[in-house]
Amino acid sequence: MKKIFSKLTYAFVLCLSIFFMSSCDSDNDVPIIPNEEVKKFLTDDMVLYTKAELNGVDKTILPTGCPTIFNFDWINKVDKNNNAENIVKISMVDFQVGNMPMKVSFECDAQIVSLNQWENDEYKGEGWMKLQGLKNGCISMGGNQNWQPTEGDITGYYNIHTHQIKCIIDFNFMGVKADIIKQEIDKSNLAKFSELRKKFDEDLKKYKEEHGLK
Repeated sequence: MKKIFSKLTYAFVLCLSIFFMSSCDSDNDVPIIPNEEVKKFLTDDMVLYTKAELNGVDKTILPTGCPTIFNFDWINKVDKNNNAENIVKISMVDFQVGNMPMKVSFECDAQIVSLNQWENDEYKGEGWMKLQGLKNGCISMGGNQNWQPTEGDITGYYNIHTHQIKCIIDFNFMGVKADIIKQEIDKSNLAKFSELRKKFDEDLKKYKEEHGLK
């Protein structure tokens, strides 16, 4: 009797696990074709406050992040595994903040997909969509634009109503990562980027002096 009960329990747990895993898979990565309003706003150069991490160490230091120029380019390419209408190329050039030892440039394609049930709990409200990287990132170090494939990836979230954005970039190279902190995109910041960057550098210098950092 115990053996029968044990087998039934095992079978029940196994079926439950399979159902749970299937539900997770079906609830994620559902492609979305963004409308023209999304493509019109989330495009070209824009300034996003970003934190940098090297081997788990925060190199940006300031919690506000560093103003950084990103480019969003809706590419029209043929891809047998993905719908070209919902793919955007996300790139950053000569990214160097805080005490990072060198400049980093990075680009990666991302597909627009729906949020899964856990992401919906975190990003509440209507209008959220997910920027799911295709793991085809390329990187260039030291400002020489000598691009090398790294299979780097990006996972991001964007709200089409509030224009809030949040992204995690894994360069898959020398432990370098970047965090576009959750923020509302301000297109006017591009025209005053030099001013914003100067203020960041001044605030960072002051912070280091006050805290005895090099």
